[in-house]
Amino acid sequence: RRSPGAASRSPAFGRGVVRDSAQSATDPMRMRQVPTAQASAPSGPSERAVPVVANRTAAAVTASTAMGRGSLRLDTGASCHVDPTETGSLRPCEDVAVDDTRSVLAEVIRSRRTSMVCDRDREVPGEVIDRLCELATWAPNHKRTWPWRFAAFSGDGRLRLGEACCQDLIDSGSTDEGKLAKVATKYARTPSVLVVGCAADDHPTFHDENRDAVAAGIQNLLLAATAEGLASFWSTAPVLEGARTLELCGFEPGVRIIGMIYLGWSADASMAAERPPVKVRHITR
Repeated sequence: RRSPGAASRSPAFGRGVVRDSAQSATDPMRMRQVPTAQASAPSGPSERAVPVVANRTAAAVTASTAMGRGSLRLDTGASCHVDPTETGSLRPCEDVAVDDTRSVLAEVIRSRRTSMVCDRDREVPGEVIDRLCELATWAPNHKRTWPWRFAAFSGDGRLRLGEACCQDLIDSGSTDEGKLAKVATKYARTPSVLVVGCAADDHPTFHDENRDAVAAGIQNLLLAATAEGLASFWSTAPVLEGARTLELCGFEPGVRIIGMIYLGWSADASMAAERPPVKVRHITR
C-alpha cells in the first residue's frame, strides 16, 4: 500500500508533528493543500491492488502510476488510462466496457458505511492518508478557491486533539463535565482521525460554495477509504471554529471544521441501511 509519490512530511507544531502534503510560500491560504498529480509526479512506476469491500462481489481495482500517467485496471483485465497532466479525466481504451467501470464505481459507493469497527492496533500509514486527501481535492470547486484544509492525527496526537476540543468547549461556555470527559478521549477510538477544514471567503456566495466543495471532497475521501479497505466515520467537531483546534491543526483563523473523520482498517462488514425508493421528476417540455 505504499506509494512512491507519498507527500513530504514537515515537522512542527508544539509537541506533535503536522503532516503537510504541500506548501505554497506565496499563498498561505493554501498551505494545507495536498498536491494534485500535476504538482507531484511519482518518481517511478508502482502498482497496488486495492480491494473493494462489497456486499455481493469482491471487485479489485489495480491502479498503476508512472511519471504522472497511470491506468486503472478492472478485475476483467480491461484497462483505461488516466492522464491528469492533460485533462484529469478517464480516457477509456477500446477494451474497456462502460459497464465494467460503472459496476465497480457503483459497488464502491454502495459499500461505503459509517463505521468505527476497525483494527485499533493497526496504524493507517501516512501515505494512505495523503492519498485519500489528494482524491478529495478532485471534487467540484467553483472559482477554484481550493478551500480544503487537512490535518491527520494518530498516536498521542489524538489525545492532544481531544484536549484542544475540550478547551474550545470550555471557552465557548460549556460546563458539562460528562461531555468534556468524553471529548477528551474519544478521538483515540480509531488509529487515525483526519480533521477537514474549509477556508473562509469574503464573498457570501463563495463562502457557502467553499463548504459545498469541501463536503463533496469528503465524500470522495470516504469512497477512497472504502476502496482501500478502511472503515470511516464522518463526525462533527465539538466547536466548528474553535481557536485551539484550528491552531493545533495549523489552519488559519476563520477556517470552519467540516468533518472529523475517524479512520481504521475495517474489521467487520457492516449491514447496509435501507434506502427509500428514489423519486425523480423528469421534465422534458
